[in-house]
Amino acid sequence: MEISKHFLIRALSVGVALSVAQAASAALVGQYTFDDADIVSGKTQDNKVGAIDAVPTGTNGGSSITTGAAGKIGQAYSFERDALPGGGGTVALSEFENLMTIAAGVAPSGSSERTISIWFNQSAATTGQDKLWGYGTNVSGQAIDLSLEGNGIRIRHFGGNITYGTGFDFDGTDAGWHHVAVRVNSGASTFADVDVFLDGVELTVSATGGGGTGVTINTANSAFGIASTSIDTGFAVQNGFNGSLDELRIYDNALTDQEIAALAVPEPASLSLVALGGLMMTVRRRRD
Repeated sequence: MEISKHFLIRALSVGVALSVAQAASAALVGQYTFDDADIVSGKTQDNKVGAIDAVPTGTNGGSSITTGAAGKIGQAYSFERDALPGGGGTVALSEFENLMTIAAGVAPSGSSERTISIWFNQSAATTGQDKLWGYGTNVSGQAIDLSLEGNGIRIRHFGGNITYGTGFDFDGTDAGWHHVAVRVNSGASTFADVDVFLDGVELTVSATGGGGTGVTINTANSAFGIASTSIDTGFAVQNGFNGSLDELRIYDNALTDQEIAALAVPEPASLSLVALGGLMMTVRRRRD
């Protein structure tokens, strides 16, 4: 009897999560699985819900990116931060072998509502800014990027920075896969209207720099950089990410807390409604 109750509760929770995920999919404008099955050619990733794919940069086709890595949901891409070329300063895009880009037009810009969700597994932290993604332009308030930095999750907007949470050690005691989501709420004006979630739980602001949350959010419509910062800043090499990334999703609306929590629990996605119905019937027969 207790086992039957356990299965029933689990089945109901799976059903709820499936319903939430299906409701959220209506606003999905970009989905990049990083599975080998979704490689268009070379290392280019198909956008499963749109026409604009994620493309590795660099003349060597993203030589610092490895496909077929073990992922949180199927496979993942593994990224290795490039060494900074001699001389430093602005680096030509052709030298960025450690990131991928999505052409402008997929990720919402300006102050439009949006939710950007990704799984990460950091292999090594650096003394720099370990970027997961970023886009916009190097003008105050017109960019947004996300990094593992300052023992937390940090948003930079080129007018300052905001750190969410504290005490994290993602390549040490907190190593492994984590889900992070950034939400720009409807009617957003400043970065005070932006929320950050780690593993389905909203984080509080722990520190700010520059204008902090008071900067007006006005993200420029530019190419979206994966595993690095906004590609027009010239810092994509030294601010790259070391580790694996999986299941990038871009929504053109602000998901609810419940929808974000459902994205942070990937298991239900592999259980079909048919299988769920069969499980429910099995539980019912056991109870009878």
